[in-house]
Amino acid sequence: MINDLVLINNIDLIFDKKLILYGAGVNGKKTYELLAKAGISISLFCDSDSSKWDESYCGIRIISPNDLKEIDKNNEIAIIITSSQQAYIKQIKTSLEDLNLSSNCIFTLLGLEIAITQNVYNQRINRDNQLLLLQTLELQRRLAIEKRDYFTTLFFINQLNIHSDVLVYQPGKVGSSTLVNSLSLAGINCSHIHFLTKHDSYSEELNQYIDAFCHQYKQLKNKKIITLVRDPLGRSYSGFFQAIGAYGSCNIKPGNTLLDTCYEWLKNEHSDLINRFGDEFDWFDNEIKAVFGVDVFSHPFNKEIGYSIIKHKNFDVLVIKLEKLNNLESIIGDFIGLPCFKLMNANEGEQKLYNNIYKNLKDKLNLPNEILDYYYKNKTRINNFYSDEEISEFIIKWNNQ
Repeated sequence: MINDLVLINNIDLIFDKKLILYGAGVNGKKTYELLAKAGISISLFCDSDSSKWDESYCGIRIISPNDLKEIDKNNEIAIIITSSQQAYIKQIKTSLEDLNLSSNCIFTLLGLEIAITQNVYNQRINRDNQLLLLQTLELQRRLAIEKRDYFTTLFFINQLNIHSDVLVYQPGKVGSSTLVNSLSLAGINCSHIHFLTKHDSYSEELNQYIDAFCHQYKQLKNKKIITLVRDPLGRSYSGFFQAIGAYGSCNIKPGNTLLDTCYEWLKNEHSDLINRFGDEFDWFDNEIKAVFGVDVFSHPFNKEIGYSIIKHKNFDVLVIKLEKLNNLESIIGDFIGLPCFKLMNANEGEQKLYNNIYKNLKDKLNLPNEILDYYYKNKTRINNFYSDEEISEFIIKWNNQ
């Protein structure tokens, strides 16, 4: 029902149809104001809260879902779901399905934000509105950088616990949420972090905090670390949408298409992350080796089963291949001393605002050989974890066309 990619690639839809915003709350106002800056008018608000029906919001009438059904019978309509919470979006989606509307132009606020960023130079957006939007997008980009730095600090402070039983320490977007969720449900106290090296972009206080944690942690005995590795192209694609989910359209240069931006990301033109931390395989040297002295590549890895256990000084390190995770419950259980350990799927992707776009854009990808070669032929360290057969399967999976 919801396909934001349609709107992203054809913003004319909301110029040509009767536009209705579903959700007359704070995000409804945010959506209204964004559309106003683009010179796009809305006809109505719709809300499931009966106390709001026939009232006005932002000077616009609020209608009931039943009214929406009647309007849909005689008009070509487009609906923007204004919520930024996936749980509410799913509820509204169910309500719209029950109405059995004829319109298939149903989109989300995230889809609208990306669509306006991509189409800011569309000829139907006049010059004054373009300038206003460009100023807004630049402000949002700056705020996103501040937000990133602020939440990076909070993430470190909230996630690190010197008394944790297990340290889940791995590159981002390798599917660790299911593991961390399962450990927590099993009563295991774990810390979960992607980076433990200091960096110039961090505040002095944060670097001191990281330094103190690492110093203390290395003094402890019998500590257990779990780290993961994943299909590198799949990880990079997920990373692109993680950035979209966290910071909206701020990673998209105004006027650039979402598809081209994704290609640029996959070609590692997002040089900030690469220059700071290296690729997903360099991470093992730049992080776990640099911090704890554990050289993952100097130890054998069972590619068929998908794991290895490394004993180094006072650390035991379990290295897991994400694609084999579901078959390793007993291995993980033995490692943490919990024989009955079970994985509980966190279904993280299903809860993400970008889930709809993530799936639909993947079907549109037509990756050139230079990208496939970069991930699967030019990264020799992939062979430490994956067989030639597995690498061939990855190439087939991503070479949609």
